Amino acid sequence: KYMGHEFSMPKLPFCTFYGGQRITWLCAYAMIPCVIAMTLLGKKSYEWLFKNKKSEDKIWILTLCYLPIILFVMIFFNPKWGSGTTNLLGIHRYIFCSPFIFVFLYQMVSKPQTYRLKHFIFVFVLCNVVFLTMWHYTNIQKFIFYNFITALVLAYMYHSINKRSWVVMAICAFNLLIQVSLFNQFMHAIFTE
Repeated sequence: KYMGHEFSMPKLPFCTFYGGQRITWLCAYAMIPCVIAMTLLGKKSYEWLFKNKKSEDKIWILTLCYLPIILFVMIFFNPKWGSGTTNLLGIHRYIFCSPFIFVFLYQMVSKPQTYRLKHFIFVFVLCNVVFLTMWHYTNIQKFIFYNFITALVLAYMYHSINKRSWVVMAICAFNLLIQVSLFNQFMHAIFTE
């Protein structure tokens, strides 16, 4: 009641009432695994209901349920403080700091998979639809800022069949460097600016 958590229809653009551009960026990236999990959960539900195909991995099914539930709670039960639009209140805290994200990432990258053009288009379109809900495409710099990690994901997908490739190693090394840099900024209280 006091935090404004009551059911209401979402109002675009999504925002956060604290932090700056990078917190909004993190919230946008936290929404992407939720949407993918929702799609995969729909596929698993269809297979279970109409093809009587059961999944043996219960943790994976729990993960596919957890991520969309957090997305729905953040979109439909959050306040509209400040700008009058739906506040995501740090959805990244509930996604990236949960053990379910590790199950999700493991399932996504553990098996070598050959991606087709439709997979690349799907990832690019999905990311940009989520970014559009934040309405942060006011200039080319923001477009590049938001799609930088999308480009890394697409590069990883392109080289995923050969996990020992120097490109995959470079992407992972760059990711580690970014993590260390962001952690250092967090420790110096400059993370949200």
